[in-house]
Amino acid sequence: MSNRGEAPSSPVGPEAEAHLTGHAAQAALDLAVSGPRPDLLATMSASAGWRADDLDPLLQARLIVLDEDRVITFVNDDARDLILAAAPPATVREAHRRAAIACRDLHLPARTVVEHLVSSTLLADDDVARELERMAERAQAEDDLRAASDAWQAAARLSTQPAHRVDRALRGLRLVIASGLDYAGVDVLLDLLAGEQLSSECASWVEWFRALQRSEVDPDAAVTAQWSTIRRARDASPGTLRALLWDAAMNAWTLGDAPAGLRAAREYAAVESAMPSEESGVEPPWAGTGLLAAALFEIGEVAESTALRCEAITAAAKVEPTTIAFDNLLSITFLDDLLVDMSTEASERIQVAMQRAPGESATMSCLLGISAWRARTRSEWKSCDDLLTRGRPMAAATGATGAQLGMAALSVELAAIRGADATLREESAWLREHATRKGDRRRLATVERALGLEALAAGRLDEAIVRLTAAADAPFLGRRLRDGVIPARVDLVEALSRQGDRVAATERAETLRPLLAGMGDALASALECRVAALVAEGETVLTLFDEALAHHARAQDAFERARTLLLFGEEERRHRHRGAARKHLIEAVDTFEVLGARPWYDRARNELRAVGGRVDVPVGPNPLTTQELAVARQAANGLTTREIADTLFLSPRTVEFHLSNAYRKLGIHGRSGLAARLGSLDSFASAE
Repeated sequence: MSNRGEAPSSPVGPEAEAHLTGHAAQAALDLAVSGPRPDLLATMSASAGWRADDLDPLLQARLIVLDEDRVITFVNDDARDLILAAAPPATVREAHRRAAIACRDLHLPARTVVEHLVSSTLLADDDVARELERMAERAQAEDDLRAASDAWQAAARLSTQPAHRVDRALRGLRLVIASGLDYAGVDVLLDLLAGEQLSSECASWVEWFRALQRSEVDPDAAVTAQWSTIRRARDASPGTLRALLWDAAMNAWTLGDAPAGLRAAREYAAVESAMPSEESGVEPPWAGTGLLAAALFEIGEVAESTALRCEAITAAAKVEPTTIAFDNLLSITFLDDLLVDMSTEASERIQVAMQRAPGESATMSCLLGISAWRARTRSEWKSCDDLLTRGRPMAAATGATGAQLGMAALSVELAAIRGADATLREESAWLREHATRKGDRRRLATVERALGLEALAAGRLDEAIVRLTAAADAPFLGRRLRDGVIPARVDLVEALSRQGDRVAATERAETLRPLLAGMGDALASALECRVAALVAEGETVLTLFDEALAHHARAQDAFERARTLLLFGEEERRHRHRGAARKHLIEAVDTFEVLGARPWYDRARNELRAVGGRVDVPVGPNPLTTQELAVARQAANGLTTREIADTLFLSPRTVEFHLSNAYRKLGIHGRSGLAARLGSLDSFASAE
């Protein structure tokens, strides 16, 4: 093929195509069908018998461009559309069929094969239907849920045999139900099943799917349909019962129906306990325990939930993630996320799962979303941003709707904390729209809490109280401190206290404190002490804040620790303990600055100035936060990063983050200077 240089992108008239005949016309059509994929075009040319030089007339007609990498593309979409419109429809369909065969032989993604197969015929065709079925199964194996759904729909539509049509349509329905794909546009599956004789089990799936479609306007209808399906499955399909019960619990929690979630979890645990271990499938033997722990927490039975959660986490810690089957590992990892297991073992499991997962897949997008939430909890916000940047487009492309919503919720929270107003408006509007359509009260509570937190940082207390109350009064507790409900209750006590409504703040605190105290979690214990301090009086306030900081030292959330430091410093100023206030406020300012929490940085900086502190100079000879000091002392004693992480219940990355901050603040360049510098700090006593 001769290189004529870059063709101008001027409009192309119909007369240009008239000179294309024979192999040139075939080459033009194959290029229009294949797109800018040299490997696919070369394979198609071999099967059609044309050569590269047959594309020269397209260069002369200014229809195509040959770029520096010798990749051929049409000069614009109009040129491509011109070629497709001029060719007989049957010839275009035949080109798509050859493209599908070439894609399969080249092992291109199933999605690409499906697109060409769907365009290769208008009439029922069992050969194409069988190939689409194979591609649907392959797409599911590749975890491209949207491509799999498209393939099942097309395979069912093109089947000539009723039995095949019903089977493929039902497999498509079950995929959509199990994966949470959008229900819109899948009416073709229901139409194909209309009038067919269906078994009791098949009829229950159809009933469930119709209710899910209605759930766009009546979310509670989905719960009713799920339990109808479960009743059928108890006799007709016991093998599917656990999957149905698990999904019923998840859907109930999405809708904010905690009692329905507990009902499903209890039955799941009963079914699991009655099932022989060899029939447990991919779910871990402690799945029922974990599900029940989550259900009990949602309904407020925190003590019983905590005991079961510890039991499940202890069982999971014994797993060797590199040797078990990948499906089993995924089930354990998703259960870890449900239980908000932040242990070192859970971190290792998700890392191994990501190494073993398909690269661009719905599963990988879910794992990226879980990892982003974990990074947020450890205050590794840069890592969190990177994970969201990678995961959100992948979730959208592969149809992982749940992962999309979860990552959007995290983005909303981070935008609120950082004071990114434009991002907060855009992200919260998107999340509210999609969560409202699905009846997702968990995500709606997250939106309200994020907007309330932003208003609290800015001092708009009336707005903060309204929004935080909306999240706090949800009829469920969510997934511990990850969802918006309990954090909103913590924030609401602060907002009411700052507004001067001591009675309301105290009432809220008295209700909240037993929940936090029963969670058996360092951060929850810190927040419980903070809440108590906000409604206490006299010197007791300072004692409670001290206790809160002691618990924060065992937790990983630097942002929440800095908020406690800020409140502590404000209270110390009121007690005229100006030196102590400066010390705590400078730590808060430093942490907020490192995290990029601008509204909180501004608030802490203003408070520091009120006690005579300078923002740009460390107050006193010990500028380290409690967490940085703890990490630095361990490093000075000769512990490795991994040993420090295990000792302090941190991730290695968080240890390195605190160490680098300590080096900078202490004016040293590595571990060798730590012991001497820390020794000089121990003799310091700050003056009031």
